[in-house]
Amino acid sequence: MARWRVCAEPLIAVAVVIVFWEIAVRAFSVSRFVLPAPSELARSIFSNASYLASASLVTLEAILLGFAVGSLLGFAFGVAIGLSRFLDRSLYHVIVFLQTMPKVAIAPLLIVWMGHGLGSKIVLISLVSFVPVLINTIAGIRHLDPRLLYITRSMGGTFLQTLALVRVPASLEQLLSGLKTSLIIAVTVAVVVEFVSANDGLGYVAMIAMGNDDLNLVFAAIVVVAAMGLVLTAAITLIEHRMTKYKRS
Repeated sequence: MARWRVCAEPLIAVAVVIVFWEIAVRAFSVSRFVLPAPSELARSIFSNASYLASASLVTLEAILLGFAVGSLLGFAFGVAIGLSRFLDRSLYHVIVFLQTMPKVAIAPLLIVWMGHGLGSKIVLISLVSFVPVLINTIAGIRHLDPRLLYITRSMGGTFLQTLALVRVPASLEQLLSGLKTSLIIAVTVAVVVEFVSANDGLGYVAMIAMGNDDLNLVFAAIVVVAAMGLVLTAAITLIEHRMTKYKRS
């Protein structure tokens, strides 16, 4: 029953928003050049299904590859910095710089260096995915119940055993929170980069549609991007719920 509610409640909320959106557009006679009705968007999505599907695969590939690289590097560096005060002091200002740097602004440089292909998108998505995972991993590694460390060491646990069996599992909740944040940013950045400079993907579809004054297709691409982000974050949320249930048991 609880699992059914977890799945049903978000779908009901989305359905309510769509219904009110449709009613508002028709009641106030909103021009389709300002805000298309959901029914018009649905027709646009179905009529351009193959076009949107191929573009979605291009965008999804860049998101998953960049997210995977950035998250793995963020986790590895986060564990190392979380265990070493020396690395923390040495790299603190580098982390602050990476956090505050307007990463989308370096997209033109990456395009000059690497071209308009997949490589430049992966590098930029990796960069925006790296910092949230890094910061959350550091916090998770450090904020550990000292009693767990004491028990592990009193039982003769080595450094690697303590890391693998105590520190990393205890930091997973923080890590998953960082992964969700990184994934949301990664989806946004991927589309922005495609909108600005790519020759394929959902961002490119939206850019071409805007140039052709096809606002229905622009919104259709946006809806597909949003749905993609929801599915990806829902997958991480499901893992998070399973882990929480396991820890409680």
